[in-house]
This record gives sequence, structure tokens and C-alpha cells, in this order.
Amino acid sequence: MKIPLDPSTTLMDIQRQFQLMFPLLSIRFSDKEHQFGEAILHGHWHDESLPFLSITKTRYRDYIEIEKWYKTGDVEQLLQKFFGVHPQVFRKQNDSWIQTAGTDEFTLEEQNEIAQKNIQDEMGSFWPKTDALL
Repeated sequence: MKIPLDPSTTLMDIQRQFQLMFPLLSIRFSDKEHQFGEAILHGHWHDESLPFLSITKTRYRDYIEIEKWYKTGDVEQLLQKFFGVHPQVFRKQNDSWIQTAGTDEFTLEEQNEIAQKNIQDEMGSFWPKTDALL
């Protein structure tokens, strides 16, 4: 997936494109740098309405390329390297979004599948097994 970048592209535009491919993941941008496998604990999250190019320090490309087989931590590192931004990927878990820092070795596809499994497990606990009713 390639997300084109132009002066009008906002952080929210990037988040929407990201969630089209990975509906149970989210990406946010902070003013705080972090290492592979590390969560962003301090710092603040940039407002989603900001133009992406307003928070970049460097710009080597006119697009962001993200594929489902990319490791979560690699996506964060690449965006930091090519654009000087500090992204963090989040995964849907129960009714909240958690940082994927401890699972940066997993691909984006695997992260999305983990979230899907969590949702299925939650739903399964609410509905009795069909066989038990027969």
C-alpha cells in the first residue's frame, strides 16, 4: 500500500488509509522518539488534523509505503528514518487500543489477526456453544 503525501495530507488521512488495510490497528504520531520494542511513555500525541508534512524533519519520499508483511517495529523505524517522525502502532484489545511495543517483531498482518482473535474470543464468551444447546 502506498499512501501519497502532498501538502494537504493530514495525520488523519494516513490513519484512515492505514486502517483500511488493517482495520484493527491504528497508527499515531508522537513528539517522542522510541526504540524498536519500546513503548512511548512520555511525550504527547500530535493532533490528527495536522498536515503530515508539518511534523516531518526530513523527506526522502513523496509517499509512505506499508505492506502487510512488514514487522510492526520496522514500520515505525522506517517512518522515523525517512521522515523523522515518531509513529506508534496500536492494536485493538477489548474496548481499548494498546501499543504494540512488546510485539514489534510481529508483522502488521499478524497484529491484525491477534486483534481479530481477541474479538472472536470475547464474542465466544458471550454466546453459548450451539452443541450445548442441542
